[in-house]
Amino acid sequence: MSDVPHVYNDTNAILLRREASFFDFTVTFTQKRNRPYYFMVQAANQLGYGDNRTRAAYISEFAVDVPLQPTFLSAHVVGVRLIRLDWKRPTDTGVGDDSRPLVKFVLQQSTSATFATIQTTYEPGPLVETITVEVPTSGPNLFYFRVSAVNEVGQSSPSDPANEQGITVPSPPSNLIASIPDEAKISISWNGPADTGIGTIGRKLLSYRYS
Repeated sequence: MSDVPHVYNDTNAILLRREASFFDFTVTFTQKRNRPYYFMVQAANQLGYGDNRTRAAYISEFAVDVPLQPTFLSAHVVGVRLIRLDWKRPTDTGVGDDSRPLVKFVLQQSTSATFATIQTTYEPGPLVETITVEVPTSGPNLFYFRVSAVNEVGQSSPSDPANEQGITVPSPPSNLIASIPDEAKISISWNGPADTGIGTIGRKLLSYRYS
């Protein structure tokens, strides 16, 4: 094993006295890093080892840890019972920076703020940082979301949660009245809708319009 390709010596060599056609050997590292380790394997017989350049096998790989958690998860209503989730990929994908490719993200949806039960799990691809999901109901209750990053080693801890409601469009305003307060003037008044999109009053309205 070496930090530099094709530069090996006996001080870090490991001798395995076995006779077999296949070996599985694991090296444990104390920490991750964003530079690869280089490995050379040679076989010996009664004549010894051959020349490194022609009688050896080479490979390189990184010491990888699980990623850090994704950040800046947010939830926004974009349609009837449709919620768009946005997040940022972790700044460390397993080697100390974000250079290691991820395998996927795991997005969990729950009706519990503690995620005691998971209602739905989505698995967006490794380059995805936004997804739109359809929640099963509209109403005053919140849906909670959290996202984790996955690489070859495993899954990160979950992000900070985000929450949102499933909503529909508001019901119509009521008690629309037109009156004449003065010459050549018409005054229009109304009461707000009984359902602001969640089956009751409570969801903030953005605006009214009249025609």
